[in-house]
Amino acid sequence: MKDGPTQAQLKAELHYEPKTGVFTRVKPTYHTRNGKPAGSLDTHGHRQIRVCKKLQLAHRLAWLYMTGEWPEVTIDHEDRQRDNNRWKNLRKATQAQNCQNQGLRKNNKSGYQGVHWCSKRKKWIASISVSMRKVRLGAFDDPKAASACYQQGKSALHFQPSTGAA
Repeated sequence: MKDGPTQAQLKAELHYEPKTGVFTRVKPTYHTRNGKPAGSLDTHGHRQIRVCKKLQLAHRLAWLYMTGEWPEVTIDHEDRQRDNNRWKNLRKATQAQNCQNQGLRKNNKSGYQGVHWCSKRKKWIASISVSMRKVRLGAFDDPKAASACYQQGKSALHFQPSTGAA
């Protein structure tokens, strides 16, 4: 997405502190005061900031600020905290990789990611999605063993996205 500002335009309006992930205005405006973080949280918990009269997501602005390029793929928050825009917490990721960095779903009954109960087999099933297909990794008597299998499969089948911190 290259419909946003250039790095020079961004730096003319905002200062980014990579260690804290906070953007502040270079020149205060009517709506912002010196030292206060720029922007506000959207309904999903991401910080959004108006730059060149257009709202932009702060994690994408951080990527532009640090690299000089708009990211071609998703920018993932490694710790899953959508407002934590510290440079070391941001990394490039495909949509599939970003989906692997999710917490447990609300309806999860096993307590483990990638593990569900199969009432027909009376076993805990470990499964993972790869290239939009569900891959069954194994059936187990114990959900902890199924989780261990899932974690092995996750490491083998999903390579880790590159981190922003170099």
